[in-house]
Amino acid sequence: VPTLGDVREPEMGLSEATKAELVGAFVVHSAGETKFSPDPMHEAVNVRGSANVAKFARDINCSGFIHVSTSYVCGRQTGVILETADVSEQKAHNEYEDSKVRAEREVRKILGDFASIVRPSIVVGALGDGWEGSLPITWSGYYGYFTGFQRLMPKDPGQGMTDLKGTRVIGDPDAEINLIPVDNVAEIILAIVDNAGSRGGTYHAVNPDGPIYRELVSTTLEFMGITGVEV
Repeated sequence: VPTLGDVREPEMGLSEATKAELVGAFVVHSAGETKFSPDPMHEAVNVRGSANVAKFARDINCSGFIHVSTSYVCGRQTGVILETADVSEQKAHNEYEDSKVRAEREVRKILGDFASIVRPSIVVGALGDGWEGSLPITWSGYYGYFTGFQRLMPKDPGQGMTDLKGTRVIGDPDAEINLIPVDNVAEIILAIVDNAGSRGGTYHAVNPDGPIYRELVSTTLEFMGITGVEV
């Protein structure tokens, strides 16, 4: 049952009646600030907020706890990264990644192996229709990357394809971009909820066969009605 509260506040600012209704509930914590640029909300929401939710879950004697983190807690580490690997000392690319590492640390400190941690890669819209599931749309990650191109498009969609010949984007054209549909992440979370034997672990929710950068840019821009961009 979705519960409206503010993770920045102890016990999320919930009323005594709501707290009583939640005793023994299975808690899934997925609130977070996803900006990559420095923002005080990383500390307030991702770190302290996760600690607040974990403490609340402990105090209501929850039946289970899942913390939604990110696979990018692995930071600058390369190669095969196991779910059992210690990421606490990894060098992060940005403040967001660092905050998610510290959030995992807080959850483990409070709940230990009672908590399960799910680490999605780059979450995109649902597999069937691409619906991202929020209004307004959160323009971060995959979606935020392409908003710059959208600003270059004519306001009148009836003008046909927009030719941006001569435009180049920076990046390794053959790098794999790991995207996972939001409904796949939800299925993984529900599988942990339904299987008590899976609880307490750390799980990478990633795509075993993600698109390469060149294909991702080309396919997305074609869908947007943009041609001429080179990688």
